[in-house]
Amino acid sequence: MKIKFFLLVLSIAAMWQSVQAQPVPQDSTDLVWSLKTDQSAGFWMVKFSNTDSLIVGHGYDYDLFFDAKTGQEIQRIHNDNEVFFINNDNNFIVLNQSRTRFDIYDALNYTIIDSIENDGVIINEYPIIDMSKDGKYLIAPIPRGFRIWDLTTKRILKTKLFPDEPNLISVGVDNPRFTCDNNKIVTQFSKKYFNPNNPNQPITVGSFTVYDFNTLDSIDSFGNHRGFVLSKTCKYIAYGTGDPDFGVEVYDFNTKEFLWKIPINGPSLTGIEFSPDDKYLVTSSGPDANAIYIWDINTEKKVYSYLGSSFLNIDVSHNGKYIIESVGRWIELLKFNDGNTSVPGDSEITPQIIYPNPSTGVATIQYQQHFSEITNIYITGINGQIINSILSNFLEEGNKIITFNTQDIPDGTYFIKVENVHLSLIFKLIVNK
Repeated sequence: MKIKFFLLVLSIAAMWQSVQAQPVPQDSTDLVWSLKTDQSAGFWMVKFSNTDSLIVGHGYDYDLFFDAKTGQEIQRIHNDNEVFFINNDNNFIVLNQSRTRFDIYDALNYTIIDSIENDGVIINEYPIIDMSKDGKYLIAPIPRGFRIWDLTTKRILKTKLFPDEPNLISVGVDNPRFTCDNNKIVTQFSKKYFNPNNPNQPITVGSFTVYDFNTLDSIDSFGNHRGFVLSKTCKYIAYGTGDPDFGVEVYDFNTKEFLWKIPINGPSLTGIEFSPDDKYLVTSSGPDANAIYIWDINTEKKVYSYLGSSFLNIDVSHNGKYIIESVGRWIELLKFNDGNTSVPGDSEITPQIIYPNPSTGVATIQYQQHFSEITNIYITGINGQIINSILSNFLEEGNKIITFNTQDIPDGTYFIKVENVHLSLIFKLIVNK
């Protein structure tokens, strides 16, 4: 999803110039945290992990991992492909830089522990990839088709290739998506043909095609637009139209019934996301709009606006409480506001941070202890071996600030672990005296 909704090729250079200042939401109470990164080229996607505990910013050189509650960067890997979390966020899958293999990472130490079967076929450049809702399958576009992997066996399961045809120049497949029941696949599909009547003007045909998961036969199609997004429950499908007055159209996915044209500038549209309950649709816009809007699908009305600089990428948390967005090198976490119900208060944002990091002597961790109980806090090496015990004591519930000395620890990378019956936290600490 290069620029999350993949709708348009905006004038990126012009956009970067327009977004160097820190963006400001309409209401300062909407902002949970704001972070300026070192990614000068910005990000092409931001997303929540499955448990909403992590946020990934996909840059053009690195995938950056942040603590969702504090915005603190936890780790980065030299990659620019989308990350898919599995096993309750304990692992993630990502396509390697050469686009030849999907690697499986340990999300604790960010090292590769396994890979998925490959036969040398290169995945398309800048691929839009999807994982099935039950986490069992992965799908990606390949030259002249698409491929599905079984994540249980880590083997190639099915491959769909389009045959040659008279005058066929090329076949393009993009944005493959599993439906919620995993019985169907929806993908954007186009073919380019040689035009004997005008050799300089090829004939292009395209559509959003629906395929049967078992047979990979096409069973339905939707009209071709700039891009599509399936709602979280697969009740709706939304298209980017590019129309300057009505830039998004919403349809019933199962019946194809047209429901609504959203009055938003299509050329400046940068993202579309549905809320988890499919009650709301969230749009983001760059130049000419400079806003994130929340739309009520049932009433067909705009119910809230976040105004600021050009918003580029968005994602809605799985619990429906937050929106993560990026603009240039900035990443911000906003409270989801539908204009009617109260938004989550600051008490729901648990402070969870370690500082200073790197540490030259004394370091401090801050976290929320939800129950009064015996708690162990200790330092481990990257291999899990315990280096030092910080405390083993009965702690009352509440916000905890624990200070410890790192003077006796050699320079290097360590993990600070907080453990009790109801809590398991891990902080990464770099000692550099």
